[in-house]
Amino acid sequence: MAKKQRILFLFLTLFLLLSLSSTAWAKTVLVSSQHHSNFGIGDSGWSSFTTALTVATGNSVSFTGDFSNLSEMMSYDAIFLQARETSSTLSVAEINNITAFAATGRKVLMIGENDNWLNWNQQITAIGGGSYNYMGTYLYDTATKVVDNALTAGADNVYLPAAGVAIGGTSLYNYNFATLWGSNQNILTILDVNLESDGYWSNANNGAFTTNVAYWLADSNPVPIPPAFLLLGSGLVGLLGLRRKFSK
Repeated sequence: MAKKQRILFLFLTLFLLLSLSSTAWAKTVLVSSQHHSNFGIGDSGWSSFTTALTVATGNSVSFTGDFSNLSEMMSYDAIFLQARETSSTLSVAEINNITAFAATGRKVLMIGENDNWLNWNQQITAIGGGSYNYMGTYLYDTATKVVDNALTAGADNVYLPAAGVAIGGTSLYNYNFATLWGSNQNILTILDVNLESDGYWSNANNGAFTTNVAYWLADSNPVPIPPAFLLLGSGLVGLLGLRRKFSK
């Protein structure tokens, strides 16, 4: 009976380790509820993006009016600043709070748009440490990836319906509409509110890119078995072997 118990214990331990190797480490995400028109999480225009974020987080998405409450923000793993109306700007408190949150290394996603959103785009790119490139026009084109990472996986080309372009940061595509910022690369700005919409989901690899964004924010891509758990597993196996040796 003791031998059967040891085998069962070993089996359960290995099962746990294998489960951990493919389990999604979903994070809680706080979303600013203010957003532009029909382009926000929960809206019909963004139903596919909403589904992707819901799945990526394990339905751990919460909403707040704005980002003026730093204590509330700090109780979440990531934050998502949606694009507001064309003439909107962030308050000084919100800018300071988003900056403080990003300084902890947690992920921040901020959505901008085209040149109609000059002040907004200037504010969110400044939080990342860059600026906005006012071109006096909108960008309608297909962008090609220049960086291979989790955000661009399976999304070699992305169609831009009316994007803006940032200055600085790490551009994911040849047009700098999607940019990683900060020493930890934990801030992401996307300057195209239409790209994530259902209307353009099937254009180029827009759906794949936007899904990657949801999983990046939730930090829920499958991960390898952490070394600590590998050591735990090998240690348990070793102890079982020693126990068997000295029990003879």
